Amino acid sequence: MKLKNYLLIPPYNAIVTVSTEDFKYVYLEASLPKVAYGHNVKLLYPYEIPYILQKIETEFAKQFGDIDPWKKWEVQRVDSCYAWKFDTAEEVVRILRFIRSLEYPMKSEDWYPDETVTFKGRSFSVTFYVKQPEFQKQYKKLLKAGFTKEAEEALSLSYGVLRFEIRMFKAKLSRIIDEKTIYCKDLFNINFYYSVLNDCLTTVLHNTNRMSLMDEEALKKFQVFDEDKLLRLFCFWKTYYLNEKYMKNLLRSYVNPT
Repeated sequence: MKLKNYLLIPPYNAIVTVSTEDFKYVYLEASLPKVAYGHNVKLLYPYEIPYILQKIETEFAKQFGDIDPWKKWEVQRVDSCYAWKFDTAEEVVRILRFIRSLEYPMKSEDWYPDETVTFKGRSFSVTFYVKQPEFQKQYKKLLKAGFTKEAEEALSLSYGVLRFEIRMFKAKLSRIIDEKTIYCKDLFNINFYYSVLNDCLTTVLHNTNRMSLMDEEALKKFQVFDEDKLLRLFCFWKTYYLNEKYMKNLLRSYVNPT
């Protein structure tokens, strides 16, 4: 039997999702910056995590009863984030469009025009998004709850921000940390986050989307092969990425790419 409930953390009434299956384990899911600041525009640093976890543990005990201390909690997922601040919203969108022209190996792409691009995978996903549009829902909630100062501060901070986020699940975390079980204490080192963020960013920036290549550039890349193989590879590339159905059919009938 699955049960789900919610824990509200003062002073901003930040929501912590509480769920259990057959009462064997309790799963807690929360945005730690929202617990700390009432919003997630401002990023949380690793040294701040213990204080936030202690707040969650204390409030859980008040509302639901005793729970193991947070130092014994096992980690199932971590969202690691970074942000760049630009002068204008137009500049952020322009950079996001450029990132969308790139690829991430072995990942599918989700594109929400001019707001979000995500490279999705089972063990981790990589997302770039324009922060201010995403923040609008939080902004309205803060205003409604009477946190006008926090809402306006966060709205101002979110302008011109491009957020870079890596959502990592247990399989990915275990490979990085080289431990089967991950505890909260394993995630307090800021170098862990820098390493993960830099690795993923480097991978993205070194993988040009073949759909964005000009024909001349594609031919140059294939010139290591003899003329006959070059033509077949080029036609295969065009038939795979072309949108025009008639052109695909024409190329398929002209050259066998196998």
